[in-house]
Amino acid sequence: MQSLLNQLTTLATTYGLQVIGAIVILIVGRIAAGIGRKLVEKLLIKAKQEVSIVSFVGNLSYFGILAFAVLAALAKFGIQTASFVAVLGAAGFAVGFALQGSLGNFAAGVLILVLRPFKVGDYIDSAGVSGTVKEIQLFTTVLATPDNVKIMVPNGKIFGDIIKNVSAYDTRRIDLVVGIGYASSIGKAIEVVMNVIKEDARILSDPAP
Repeated sequence: MQSLLNQLTTLATTYGLQVIGAIVILIVGRIAAGIGRKLVEKLLIKAKQEVSIVSFVGNLSYFGILAFAVLAALAKFGIQTASFVAVLGAAGFAVGFALQGSLGNFAAGVLILVLRPFKVGDYIDSAGVSGTVKEIQLFTTVLATPDNVKIMVPNGKIFGDIIKNVSAYDTRRIDLVVGIGYASSIGKAIEVVMNVIKEDARILSDPAP
């Protein structure tokens, strides 16, 4: 009986310390992940990066540090983390193969955030739709059409298509067709149109209309 109690005491002491150590590692890891995310976001904001990039990189750093803490906690129990990572990698590959479309959209979202072919507030034409960019998410881009309709376009479709960014430059040319009656004077019509153009402060005089 005494021998059994001694064994139980030894096991409780050994594994109890391991459990406490693992819990401490997880708590410290979570705190470090939060601090790391805030630090990364602060640096990106200081560098005047877009909100979408700040959020993405901040979350990436948070979960990266948290994953490292989980592996360190598992190591306290003598678990071979290399084998564990290999199993997770194989499982991730299987899931990724089943979700090729979603992963493609994720990869395209990352490329859009990094290469920045457009930003929030730009008016774009891509993948057969046009609208103002309201939000750039990891899997989709949210657009608002001129008639205020919300459209969510998969990032893979946008990045795999021609992207026409109407708002990329401060100025652009607009071609308008004005119809007049057969009996009307073309010269007079041109004069009226030019007077209207001159009164509009948004229209540049150089280059001349």
